[in-house]
Amino acid sequence: MEYVNEHVGACCPAPVSQRTHTASLRLKFVHLLLRATLRVIEDLALWANRQGWLTPVEIACRASRLDLLAARLPSPKGVGVRRVDLETCRAEWIWDESAGSDPLGRGAAILYFHGGGLVTGGLNTHRGMVARIACAAGVPVFNVAYRQLPQAHITETIEDCVDAYRYLLSLGLPGDRIVLAGDSVGAGLAFSVGLAVRDRRLAMPQAIVALSPWADFDSARRRDHANERREPHTPDAMYALLVDWGVRHEGRLDPAWSPVNHDFSGMPPALIHVGTTEVLLPDAEELVKKYSAANVAVQLELWESGIHVLPLAAPLVPESREAIGKIGRFIREALDETRTERSLPLSG
Repeated sequence: MEYVNEHVGACCPAPVSQRTHTASLRLKFVHLLLRATLRVIEDLALWANRQGWLTPVEIACRASRLDLLAARLPSPKGVGVRRVDLETCRAEWIWDESAGSDPLGRGAAILYFHGGGLVTGGLNTHRGMVARIACAAGVPVFNVAYRQLPQAHITETIEDCVDAYRYLLSLGLPGDRIVLAGDSVGAGLAFSVGLAVRDRRLAMPQAIVALSPWADFDSARRRDHANERREPHTPDAMYALLVDWGVRHEGRLDPAWSPVNHDFSGMPPALIHVGTTEVLLPDAEELVKKYSAANVAVQLELWESGIHVLPLAAPLVPESREAIGKIGRFIREALDETRTERSLPLSG
């Protein structure tokens, strides 16, 4: 089902497109499987923390090993990978090799920020998914391994991501040939980068793609939401624990660190994917409200029983592949707009 408001003006919200997708039996099974495994493990970790047996530092340390383990995964076939060392972190290009050996040959890029709650995830865990997105969009992905907790505070993490955007600009890519994208906290970072770029008067990106965005470090909207019990993966209590440990500074949580607390005027159009039972659904809904209030177009894709960052399950779930197809189409159409505008003859 789709709801569209096309009345755009100074007093009216911009077009907000919302679609809800029914879950397949396979997706429902995966949802239940995660509920019985990963959710149980995370609930046990939270219980151990309350008993004083497991500290946030120990949780973060164990979670950080995931990217090292993922290094053993085979590289995606037919995909080019090229490492880049930025000033404070690493990154890598991922592109469809059938389009050539130069990732910049397309004259466009997707700047991607991985998820992981600021403590886990990285280039290895997300290489397969971003490769699928790169191939679906026909655009190379520049995937950034930004600094995480406890090595860096969220303000420093955002600067890493802004520096990655500046790097792409330094290569000669116009802002309107760059799409920001990310999942979970990386999706929140994509909005934070867009806001920082706008406020610093840099060339604005063409669009933003957000998968299961964690965009509010304050748990108030999520704590009593029905999805706190329905979430098959990470409960809000885990997000709150990480925030209390590593994001708060001297006990203070600055609202400016959360992108949902900003005015979104002048931001690029966005595509947001989220599951109907995700604990982060309120974050996605608040982002849509911010976009609507700022008269900027936003498209919300709601997936019934959708797991956290649905496209990660592309090898297993048909909805994951469908979501990647939608992401690719959104990016192609956004970039095709700039290509068309650049090719229009000047009127005399």
